[in-house]
Amino acid sequence: MSILASFALRLRPAALVGVIALAAAARASDTVLLFDGTFGAGLVSQKIVDTTPGAGATFTSSTQSFGGPSGDWRRTSHTYTSGAIVVGHFDPQFTHNPAAQPICMIDFAASLVHLTGTSVGGAVSYRLGALQGGAYYSGPTIDVFSDLWASYIQPGLRAVDFSLVAGSGPSRPDFSCTGAPIQFGFLSANSANGGPFTKDSGIDDWTVTLHILTTTYTDGTFTPSDWTSTKIIDTTPGSSATTSSVTQPSGGSPGAYRETTHTWSSGAILVAHDSAVALHDPSIEPVYSIDFSAQLNHLTGTSVGGAVGVRVGVRQGGAWYGGPTLNVFPATWGPFSQNGLTANDFQFLAGGGPNHPDFTSTGTILQFGYVTANSANGGPVTKVVGIDGWTVRANLSPPCSSTVGATACYGDDPGSPCPCFPGVPAGGPGRGCPNSVEPRGALLVGVGNASLANDTVVLQATGMPNSSCLYFQGATFNNVLFGDGKRCVSGQTIRLGTKTNICNASQYPSGSDQPISVKGMITVPGIRTYQVWYRNSAAFCTASTFNLTNSLSINWLP
Repeated sequence: MSILASFALRLRPAALVGVIALAAAARASDTVLLFDGTFGAGLVSQKIVDTTPGAGATFTSSTQSFGGPSGDWRRTSHTYTSGAIVVGHFDPQFTHNPAAQPICMIDFAASLVHLTGTSVGGAVSYRLGALQGGAYYSGPTIDVFSDLWASYIQPGLRAVDFSLVAGSGPSRPDFSCTGAPIQFGFLSANSANGGPFTKDSGIDDWTVTLHILTTTYTDGTFTPSDWTSTKIIDTTPGSSATTSSVTQPSGGSPGAYRETTHTWSSGAILVAHDSAVALHDPSIEPVYSIDFSAQLNHLTGTSVGGAVGVRVGVRQGGAWYGGPTLNVFPATWGPFSQNGLTANDFQFLAGGGPNHPDFTSTGTILQFGYVTANSANGGPVTKVVGIDGWTVRANLSPPCSSTVGATACYGDDPGSPCPCFPGVPAGGPGRGCPNSVEPRGALLVGVGNASLANDTVVLQATGMPNSSCLYFQGATFNNVLFGDGKRCVSGQTIRLGTKTNICNASQYPSGSDQPISVKGMITVPGIRTYQVWYRNSAAFCTASTFNLTNSLSINWLP
């Protein structure tokens, strides 16, 4: 169990907002903030666990209009004898769909008080609650003893920090893109021998910060000091093309925008515009793909005609790269967008570096921006282009797609149990053996087209510790105990690549990796089996410090 199960920072109420801000600032990923300080009519409270004799425990829960740290607050009373009561409090407005925005981790904070802390004593427990597919899940417990309001925060909660409390479902919620919508709320609970006891408590400033698996960089004001424009290519005679870029305070879509002028003759000019604040470190958060959008306007589209080329730009090391070209013809503002751009979609333009940027954990800092370009015979020609609402979203997890291949080598196979069974319960269906962060075991799936002529297969592994892992291929299937898990890949074995898990997941290929069929030297159709061998150094099962996912067999076609 996570150390967070028995740990929460206790703070005075006024410190809560500052701590939330600090927690969010410590990570680069985007966040979704859920907050309730009014506890309106949509909040429903119901008893979800009652182990008292005859399930006779009772509760009341109502919103109070004054007396909380911020005014309105939610008051709950439990009356129980010789057993436990757990009450779930959920409002449908606080629902998040991980299929659209997978969750990496969660910060939870609230102001809490045990109103009968002095008269009755003991504690009332509060927990972050998650309701997914009819199953109720509980985050780590916060035991509230004091009859004075205090604020608590639990940062960095992951799916493994939650446990099933009531209803039917897996042992942990699914924060990945395969997960059903999750309704967030809170749980209040008490248990005791003897009684009856009545304990009264309150909550205010319920705050949930979801760290989702994207990082977004956007600019609609274009402060001049934030942008540097550099002519990186000039094939005109004597490299005589000129350029200027300036932030215009009005006339954009809406408000301020960035305006660039190209003047050139008989050749091409490319100008890179780099943002000083759109910096991303893939060694910490590898990038699977890029989404780009902007409002664009060819300001001389009517008077001069033709187009200005605009691309999403990346600078890494000493090299500039550009995504696919957007040709901007009209002299009016209009939206342009490109989604799912991988590293291979970026072309080397200038400087010194490889053919494509490195979005993987081995890559150096990525500086995002955009590139403007023109070319022509004859001239001179002057064209002016404007950009507004510049937005780059780095997707930190692979997309969900239909799967390919057949899985096997499961941690819940009664005919071939995991090394530590029954001391450690069996894994979840379709997964490998349990590990220290995911009791269901790690999961390996494949997506894409398993064709030697058009190989788009991607292996995606989740539920692993944030450590190194090895994707490997074998010619045959076997089933032997190995470390804390089972190795089911055998025969001629090929190492596809080593990755570093971020948010308990990774994939192969990514960035400039070779396709699986190329790296795996598959030249004729046939079946190959895949598995991921990952490091799990925590004292969990055997003395070994590694484990494996389930296996995946793919039938490669011509």
